[in-house]
Amino acid sequence: MPSKPSPVAKRVSLAVVTVLLLVVLVIATQRDRTASSSPASPTPIAPSKVEDTSTVSVACIHTMIDAAQRGDVARYRECFTGDLLKQLDDRLAAKNAPAKPGETLKAAITGLKGIATDPVNALPGERADVTMDLIYADHNARQQVTLRRVGTDWKIESWTDPHRLRPDILYGTPVEGR
Repeated sequence: MPSKPSPVAKRVSLAVVTVLLLVVLVIATQRDRTASSSPASPTPIAPSKVEDTSTVSVACIHTMIDAAQRGDVARYRECFTGDLLKQLDDRLAAKNAPAKPGETLKAAITGLKGIATDPVNALPGERADVTMDLIYADHNARQQVTLRRVGTDWKIESWTDPHRLRPDILYGTPVEGR
């Protein structure tokens, strides 16, 4: 007779399933917004500081991933600002730049299963921090991402090097019934 899963294993399994469902919901919502013919009007934000983090959009993160998956370098570039954009442009202009940068983008995220973002933390100067997890079958890659408002859009201003994490329950692990 098979043993029953422990209460901790049940809670962890439920948490993993919940996160995965939220990731699917976020991706589906972003795609619906992109396909819509009438884009939503941005909520006004105080000019000097983000007072309400619900007005901060992490859509640029999802757009960046989508552009990378399609190998769309121009759209990928549009997701960045500041020094990070300059670094990207410098790499594209370098003598040793890849001959097919779109293919390099695609290869960089091969095996990506999903993406998750934590709640946004407001910073002074129309900036915000968010933790981003790139979800792969055998690990997650966690990065702190700083967003900056540029006009009506939010763009990626900086990010930390990814920190590789191995989740207790791997992506795709079947969830057993009660």
